[in-house]
Amino acid sequence: ILHSNRAFAHIKLQKWSEAESDCSEALAMNSNNTQAKYQRAMARFELGKPEAALEDMEFALKDLQDPNSNKEAMELKQKITELLKKKSPKAEASQPAPSFECMQIAEASDDEDEEPAKPSSATSPKVVEPFPNIKVEHSRQGIEKAKNEANSLLSKGNVDEAVKWF
Repeated sequence: ILHSNRAFAHIKLQKWSEAESDCSEALAMNSNNTQAKYQRAMARFELGKPEAALEDMEFALKDLQDPNSNKEAMELKQKITELLKKKSPKAEASQPAPSFECMQIAEASDDEDEEPAKPSSATSPKVVEPFPNIKVEHSRQGIEKAKNEANSLLSKGNVDEAVKWF
């Protein structure tokens, strides 16, 4: 939920990459998070990724009992679809003529002594707190307090400060 809330704040600030990233984090924790799918669709549309945006949008609309009741969601899907239609003539023009064949080219190594790359056994990097001056208790109550603080700041119009608490 926290990633979804912070994504919403990023959307309000038109920070589309950050919003997409937070939504993906939220979906990594709960792949059925409809709000995160919808918000990621918005971000991806703004980032010029209409195919991915449409995929997220269709997932979000599927979860709504009556998709037509959500006017904003339907409008976004229509915008995405229109953008894809505008892109398709370009895609068709770039297709080779029917008389041409597509061929896959694979490079072979001249060095037969090469060993396949071994997976790295390095430990994961230490997590760095993005806002060290904001302390959140690592418990359900601590997260609730942080969420309430962020919502309070957001309602006062302090979006940049609210993002830090989400």
